[in-house]
Amino acid sequence: MAASVALLSDGFVTAPAVEEDEEAVPLSQSTQLLQRKKEMAAVQLELDKKKDEFLSRMRRCTEREEELAERQDAIKEQVRKFDKFLKENDAKRARALRKAGEEAKIREAREAERVALEAELLRQRAAQGEIEAALRNLERPEQFLARACEHSDYFEDIEAILRRHEVLEATHADLLARVKTSEEQTLQRREELHETRKRTQTEALVNASRIAAHQVIHIPLSTPQVAGRPKSWHRSLVRETQPSAHRFVKPRTPSERDPPDSSARRGSTS
Repeated sequence: MAASVALLSDGFVTAPAVEEDEEAVPLSQSTQLLQRKKEMAAVQLELDKKKDEFLSRMRRCTEREEELAERQDAIKEQVRKFDKFLKENDAKRARALRKAGEEAKIREAREAERVALEAELLRQRAAQGEIEAALRNLERPEQFLARACEHSDYFEDIEAILRRHEVLEATHADLLARVKTSEEQTLQRREELHETRKRTQTEALVNASRIAAHQVIHIPLSTPQVAGRPKSWHRSLVRETQPSAHRFVKPRTPSERDPPDSSARRGSTS
């Protein structure tokens, strides 16, 4: 009887099929037991082999898992480093842009300062040219003053002439101030004199009017010049000779006070 051991894929051992040989000689129990032991040993050997293969596969799987975990950690570390690199790169880029903007502003400010300095330099050169021209123009007066000092016994040098000029200029300014003050005082005195004259003339007119009114009022009515006058003439004479608060009337002379027919009346009376 031939015996074989089979190990299934799921790890279970199946007993070998026993083929009965019609012509085989029946075995004893001890022989069958030995045969069974051999079969069990073969099965155990096959099982141990499968266990070793399984353990080997598990070790490889564990190693693969560890390797994958290490690779994942390495990838994570690379991602972290790359993310850090990107952030640092963005920060550097922002700093570079900010620095470029600041440098552009500084460059613009320096350019404006350069333009202003060039304009100031041109103004200074123009002022220097004007000063040099003024100095050239002053050389002739200086030479004239030097020759004047040479021919003068009063001035020793140009400084003495300049000091004398300053004194005369100050004196001239003082005299002008005095003249102006005198003119103002004279104008004020003239105004006061004009007001005094007006007031005096007004008072004289008032006094003259009062005197004339007093003289007319006290003329006797029996005098030949007044006796023949009508009463209306007397009233007008008194009204004209009385002083007014707003205007003053010049008193009439006797010839002006006579009516147009006075000469005829005097002729008829005579």
